[in-house]
Amino acid sequence: MSPEPGREKRYIPIKVLYLLGVVWLAALPLLIAVVLTALLPDVGRLRTDGGGWRLLHLLWIYPVFAVVTWLLLEPLGRRAGRATGPLGATVTETVLAWVLLTALLQVFFEHRGGAAIAAAVALAALRPFATLLERTAPDDDTTDAPRPA
Repeated sequence: MSPEPGREKRYIPIKVLYLLGVVWLAALPLLIAVVLTALLPDVGRLRTDGGGWRLLHLLWIYPVFAVVTWLLLEPLGRRAGRATGPLGATVTETVLAWVLLTALLQVFFEHRGGAAIAAAVALAALRPFATLLERTAPDDDTTDAPRPA
């Protein structure tokens, strides 16, 4: 039996909705960080120009953060780890991620301190997601091919 013509086109919007849902779910810790930091007096003053369009900035912060982390921060962390040990790699990667998120979140705040605090809160909020991904990731050591004796 052949499928009805045009039936495969019906699933494209669902896939787009799934993708947008995943991006919004990933941006949720960033939104929480911005809202919590906005409540702080003096530091958390939000920029008011741009209106609601500024919230769309959250949609591309996480993909940019993930790509730059994968391309730049992880290799720098590995290099620092070779020089200082595993703790140095973790500290280097965390500090560089904080600086990157601070730069990306400056769109929302009038002061750099607000963006820095929001980046720290966002990294703390993203930590449970990272732990969950590490637990559910397949092991790198398992292979399907037999090992030579």
